[in-house]
Amino acid sequence: MPQDTMICEGNFVFLTSETYEPFLYPDIDFEWTPADGQQTPDSLYNMVVTPDTTITYFRETTNGACLSLDSTTVIVNPIPEIEIRPLNPAICSGESVQLSVIPLNDVMIDPESYMWEPEGLSCTDCPNPTASMGGSYTVMVMSDKMCPGSASVDIIELESPAIQIAQNQTICEGEPVQLNFASTAGATYTWESDDPDFNDLNNPTPTVTPMVGIFTYTVTAQNDQCPPVMASVTITVV
Repeated sequence: MPQDTMICEGNFVFLTSETYEPFLYPDIDFEWTPADGQQTPDSLYNMVVTPDTTITYFRETTNGACLSLDSTTVIVNPIPEIEIRPLNPAICSGESVQLSVIPLNDVMIDPESYMWEPEGLSCTDCPNPTASMGGSYTVMVMSDKMCPGSASVDIIELESPAIQIAQNQTICEGEPVQLNFASTAGATYTWESDDPDFNDLNNPTPTVTPMVGIFTYTVTAQNDQCPPVMASVTITVV
């Protein structure tokens, strides 16, 4: 027992028979064949097997001149082999990436079995969710024979250049204003302005003291990882 059972690839089966009193059969011997997938000695009464493919196991029992041959077939159903693409996704702040489950073998996947963890994707029960934040995500599926498969992916969230632009404001002539309050090491900051006296064009956090008038200052920040980030501030000087 069990007689002609079915398992998923990688699982084990405990093949057993009814118990007996060994002292009643002092000369009894057992031999299991074939050896493929055997996890316990082939001379025991019962056997644990983990076969890779469908196989019939035989147990030959001898007691003196008496012989008995018993058998059972273990049907092995393959598990779904899948991967998540893109394989090494990376996103910048504000971006997203669509993940796709790709079958790697011919095992039929139950379309109702998709389950993603953790939460945070556009859907947790579909084959193609969208991720808008970094982290590790795992999908689990079941084959049409109820055998499980899974795959994981790590999404790297790249750092966009930081900008914390000043608010639009009105100041008195001679007052200084800091235009930006945040920066990222390694990023390049480039300013443009209609202020004729503004020439600190590559300072991430410049301070200006403009003349009377209305002036707009626009900064573009970029690094090697993410698209450029832009922001503007308008200063009115009275």
